[in-house]
Amino acid sequence: MAMQDFSLSMYLRQQWNDSRLAFDPQRNNNSSKLKLGDEGWKRIWVPDVFFCNEKTASFHHVTTPNRLVFIHDNGRVWYVTK
Repeated sequence: MAMQDFSLSMYLRQQWNDSRLAFDPQRNNNSSKLKLGDEGWKRIWVPDVFFCNEKTASFHHVTTPNRLVFIHDNGRVWYVTK
């Protein structure tokens, strides 16, 4: 059986809980979530996602990173990357 190669582009959404990031909404203008700035994702722990048996992998290169991070008051993190 011949092996075949393929490629794909994906929009990856991840969610996890990190109790170290929980906060009091009253100290955040009564908002229950924070949006991290441009490179805020570099200051928190982010899971290292990988695909077994991949040949190559890369991120979409643009002038501004395509990442979005929201942190909820209970420590739930919502992370999106393209």
